Amino acid sequence: MPLPFLLVGAAAAAGIGTHINAKKKNEEAQNLINSAERLYNNTKKILDIAKNKTETSLVGLEISKKKVLQSSMKQFLKAYSRVKKVQIKESEGLEELSKFSLTPSDIVQIQNMTNIYESNLKVGTIGAATGVALTALTTTTLAGAAGFASFLSPVAAVAAPALLFTGISASIKAEENLEKARVMYSETSIAVEKMKTAETMCNAINKRTEMFDDLLFSLNKIFAECARYMDSVTRSKVGLFKGWNIKPEKINEQEMKLIAITRALAGAVKAIIDTPVLGASGDLDSTSYDKYNEIKGQLQNFTLISNEVKSVNYGVKMLPARKA
Repeated sequence: MPLPFLLVGAAAAAGIGTHINAKKKNEEAQNLINSAERLYNNTKKILDIAKNKTETSLVGLEISKKKVLQSSMKQFLKAYSRVKKVQIKESEGLEELSKFSLTPSDIVQIQNMTNIYESNLKVGTIGAATGVALTALTTTTLAGAAGFASFLSPVAAVAAPALLFTGISASIKAEENLEKARVMYSETSIAVEKMKTAETMCNAINKRTEMFDDLLFSLNKIFAECARYMDSVTRSKVGLFKGWNIKPEKINEQEMKLIAITRALAGAVKAIIDTPVLGASGDLDSTSYDKYNEIKGQLQNFTLISNEVKSVNYGVKMLPARKA
């Protein structure tokens, strides 16, 4: 065979080989891109579920606080207004619980919180998106909501790499396409790790929020009963003169203990409401766990002492518990 024809054949074979090699590299590049897309989307889906669950928990805690402030706390404030000039003595057995006692400024703050919740949050109509907007309105007063408005920032879905999911170039530069795909996959892996970290944080926030919600529920169950007793006893003493304050000599030792324990319970409830689950940056507040343990550790004492004061026959008609 003449040499020129051999050279042409060799060139053609080389061209076919190069084309096959380029095709393989382009396929490898596209497979990397497809894999990166699946990895990113699957991780983002998991993060979105965790994020939505956490938002729901945070809004749920705010609603729980609102209900407490508009029910048991409101009943307590009404009863407390009748004895605010009385020097309340800390009864025996209340030493550990006296740290939760309220000051006059605490009472004012509770009243302000109640008013804000009453005007801004509507149970039954609040949703996750509404909760973000409405809670933002109360951040200057409600420590418990302080980090909520900024919550979306640290756990937002991490943006996909700029070139991701756009496909490879149609040009024959297969090596360049493969290199770009490798870079894209590497950037996707980094984004995925960030989303996994955000998911972990979401789960931690959700757990902490549920802990506080459960503790508030348990504590308020005790507080609501004591507030009802205190309201009944103090109302019976003012009689027809609703605006009058009760004189100290009109309160016996058993009634004084009821008032003291109810005030301490109100302080503990306020402490839960005041404690932010989230810090200013939207991360878990570093002090919230310690405050939770402090109050949780006194729950049994509160139960025992409140059962004691509720076993007393105060000789008055008991009023119903106030409902939100």
